[in-house]
Amino acid sequence: MSEPRRIANIADVAAVEQIPLKERMKYDSCYAAIAAGMALDPAHPAFHFLTDGNPDETPLTITHGELAAKGIQVANLLHSLGAEQGDPVTVLMPNVPQKFMCLVGSLPATVFSPVNWMLEPLLIAEIIRAAGVKILIALGPTPGYEIWDKVIAILPDLPELEHVLYVTPPGQKISPTKIKDSRVQSFDDLLENADKDKLIFEPSVGWDYVVAYIHTGGTTGSPKLAKITHLGLLHEVTDLVLMSGFQTGDIVFGGGVLFHIGALAADTLNPLSLGATILIPSPLGFRNPNVVENYWSIAEKFSTTRMSGVVTTYGALLDQPIEGIDVSRLKTSSTGGMGMPEEIGNALMRKIGVKVLSTYGMTEVSGASTMAPRDGDPRFGSSGIPMPDFRIRIVNLDSEGCFISDCRTNEIGHIIMTSPGVIPGYVDSSYDEALFVKNYEPRWVNSGDLGRLDEDGYLWVTGRAKDLIIRGGHNIDPGIIEDALYKHPDVVSVAAVGKPDAYAGELPVAYVQLNPEAKVTDADLATYCRENILERAANPVDIFVIDSIPLTGVGKISKLTLWHDATERVFTELLVPLIKEENVKIEVSVEADKRFGTTVTLAVADCDLTKRKAVESYIANVFSHFSTHYEIIWPPEQ
Repeated sequence: MSEPRRIANIADVAAVEQIPLKERMKYDSCYAAIAAGMALDPAHPAFHFLTDGNPDETPLTITHGELAAKGIQVANLLHSLGAEQGDPVTVLMPNVPQKFMCLVGSLPATVFSPVNWMLEPLLIAEIIRAAGVKILIALGPTPGYEIWDKVIAILPDLPELEHVLYVTPPGQKISPTKIKDSRVQSFDDLLENADKDKLIFEPSVGWDYVVAYIHTGGTTGSPKLAKITHLGLLHEVTDLVLMSGFQTGDIVFGGGVLFHIGALAADTLNPLSLGATILIPSPLGFRNPNVVENYWSIAEKFSTTRMSGVVTTYGALLDQPIEGIDVSRLKTSSTGGMGMPEEIGNALMRKIGVKVLSTYGMTEVSGASTMAPRDGDPRFGSSGIPMPDFRIRIVNLDSEGCFISDCRTNEIGHIIMTSPGVIPGYVDSSYDEALFVKNYEPRWVNSGDLGRLDEDGYLWVTGRAKDLIIRGGHNIDPGIIEDALYKHPDVVSVAAVGKPDAYAGELPVAYVQLNPEAKVTDADLATYCRENILERAANPVDIFVIDSIPLTGVGKISKLTLWHDATERVFTELLVPLIKEENVKIEVSVEADKRFGTTVTLAVADCDLTKRKAVESYIANVFSHFSTHYEIIWPPEQ
């Protein structure tokens, strides 16, 4: 096994680019790349599956030869059901073996369209309908999951679905008795009868063909479906192999979710293309608390060489004891979604002797666009350097997304990027215009993030453009608050957002998740902020200690959820005098609104008609000092 090429800085990346990308990629489709990887050693494990994050359980192991055969069967099954090249197939299930079989089988035959099974039924139905899906493959009725119940709920509203196939988890027997629908059949039974020796059709795929629909966004409206091409994914996998020094003998501690581009490319297609092994610790991945609790023991048992996770996962792993556990085979770890805080990164290096390689990217460029150099300075807090054939620029944009000027070194501006992996657009092309920087060629993606490039080409992401806290005209980067609080030894996770203020427009507040044994109070943390945040205006006016920081479906901190909570707290407090004076009840809730962006709903109770005018007048006066839209829900008239 040859040693991977040294990558220490942007000069090393530039040297790689001397060989044209399409020569480095070797293959003309994702299926060709995966098939080559699986053929290297058919008897070598492709997957180890655990059911509950227990290191003592006997795993279900699937070899590369078995996975290749299952992939051929899935492809033939989909073809026999009428799926042709370009037809999307929705997969709705956690990390069970059939999910990965569906991925491999869809590569030569159809468009892989995984959906977050934790979404609400109406949103799942909306994604399926928007994609134009005719075949749905979902987890059947299984204890601990509500997936099949959601399928039952949405089927009447999806007459366009021609086939609904239910999956039986390994070791279980199920029968979906709750529904009588001729479209419903057993995936496993149908698969058993499909040809596994060779494809019964001639695959028609190439670099520019769409291979996957990945849903993205959804925090302020319906998720957008990004069209991912074979070129985009092959470029991403090729770069990841190079930048991370990936090798055939690696064993990857998986756990990501395939409806996320990072888990699809980095955690799955990347190792499969090299014939490596993926360890799935439970169908729920890191959402199963047993996985975090037993992480180091699992890593030891399976001789794991690589690990990945979001920053909050790494923070939780620091609290898990490692004494007496041998994880010496671990050689690389990576994270995405946000830069690795310096304190956590250094603590992990001390704990396991491995540095975390931070990445940055987005679905619209088919995955990661930067990564910390594995042979160089990780510069914790940054997101590393651009990967080969990626171009990152920091620019000034106007309110319409038009280019104004380039930013100087270390000057914060809008992050824009381009690469061969830029998606051709969304399934709903009406979203395309907002994706790209206007009056700028070639097509550069407007990430929506703010950041800076330092003198050595490292990218420092400072926050979402819309996440800026604007306090009386003073722009506050939430990262200033978050970086300071992350240095506190009792802080596991933190997020800073702005709360509405009648005078300043916004005021900074921080939400903090502490170690379980921590005794520190919010007052202690406020003092700590005053001592460690040099920018006076950035000191949070409130610090809310909560049990856990909310995450999105792909494991990123959900700042929108926290902003809604902060807004709800503000208006709840402002209405206290009214509630006491008129002896009424008012429940405040905040939700995203397609028309107004945000709507505050005030549900009034215990309010007769004689009080209504006074209550209405008081509420109108409160909201006259804000630009926030509101609606009043009155109690039914008696």
